Amino acid sequence: MRLIGLVTTVLVLGAVYLFIVKPVLDTTNDAFNSVNGTINNAFENTGLDDVDFSDSGDIQNQIKQAQKEIQQSSSVTSAQQERGEKILRCVQRVQPDTTKMAECAQKF
Repeated sequence: MRLIGLVTTVLVLGAVYLFIVKPVLDTTNDAFNSVNGTINNAFENTGLDDVDFSDSGDIQNQIKQAQKEIQQSSSVTSAQQERGEKILRCVQRVQPDTTKMAECAQKF
């Protein structure tokens, strides 16, 4: 009887993972990938191709790196530099909300 209860519990937990937890995790990953792509496109449009937010590491370090890239870039016009800085400030203000981060990238 205990074995049947254990097997039933394992099956129920497996079903919950398969039908609830896994789709939520996949959706979250897709949202982050979408935001990363949008932010990267925004930086490419400003002429800062070296900024990469695809690594899931520390976002603060990535933002600092992007700020340095903006300030040190000699091939970027002042308007493009200002646009990149606006995107960074907006992303810093709304993180970790991925929807708002994507809106920042589209806005600027």
